[in-house]
Amino acid sequence: MTISQKQIEFERQLDISLLRQFKKYGSIELLSEAYERYVPLVYGLAFMRFQQNKPAQKAVIAVFEQLTIAAVQTNIGNLRDWIFESASKYCEKIKQNEESK
Repeated sequence: MTISQKQIEFERQLDISLLRQFKKYGSIELLSEAYERYVPLVYGLAFMRFQQNKPAQKAVIAVFEQLTIAAVQTNIGNLRDWIFESASKYCEKIKQNEESK
């Protein structure tokens, strides 16, 4: 395993641990800690789509809100992938809504 692979695996295990603890204790701080590392990913993805700060910031908040629900209702195996997919879907939905106006 290379250093980057070890780092990725470490972060994945940390995410799993934080999600489990969140489910067990219900502490939003635990979920926030897990999400915090991925905020630049969500913001960057949304900024690329919208080319504006405000919609990108809204995406960061919306994806976290989705995560608070999904983390309780489902078993998220790979948090990074889940966040990326959720952010992509959110941005696509917003774009479609804007285009239909």
